[in-house]
Amino acid sequence: GSNFLGMFAGQNALEANNLTAIGYSAGLNSKGLHHTILLCMKSGENASSSYHSNFQGYSAGANSFSSSNSNFFGYYAGKNTYKAINSNFLGTNAGFATSASNSNFLGYDAGSSASKANNSNFIGQSSGFSASNASYSNFIGYNAGKQSPNANNSIFIGNYAGYTDSVKNSFNVGDGSSGSSILIGDYTSTAGYPNGISIGKGTRNFASGSLN
Repeated sequence: GSNFLGMFAGQNALEANNLTAIGYSAGLNSKGLHHTILLCMKSGENASSSYHSNFQGYSAGANSFSSSNSNFFGYYAGKNTYKAINSNFLGTNAGFATSASNSNFLGYDAGSSASKANNSNFIGQSSGFSASNASYSNFIGYNAGKQSPNANNSIFIGNYAGYTDSVKNSFNVGDGSSGSSILIGDYTSTAGYPNGISIGKGTRNFASGSLN
């Protein structure tokens, strides 16, 4: 059975199974929410096809689609997520419109518009804000990897580390191995070169496979 508490909570909800919706309009017009908890005004409003997830915060998970085994805590956290699986979003706008699996987004605007950011961690305000193709990566720091496309297999640590980096780390067909990029320090950058390491404030790569 399901539980609804609050004005308009669960109103017009369809195919609700073990759904708990508490708060004004929580779960309003939702469809196919199973074993899910919605806490706060408008949380899970218009959400659909979500399983074993928690949405806590104003409009958290509202309009989300096909999110499973995930947690969304904060104002607008995961509001427009698409297929956010086995992931955690903590902070205002965290994972606002992201598509990611097995990832963690912690901080204001963390991973807000990230896509294909699977098996990754974004920790810090605006970290991975609009990162794309950033799987198997870690972005730690204010604005770390904020607008980085194709920064897969990377570790960016520091404020503005890899801020707009576009780097495709090589994949060797022969042995199946993959390269990686490591940036440690504020304002560090791969400069678009893959398989490198840069350590120190403002340090940049100048060639593929470089150590700076």
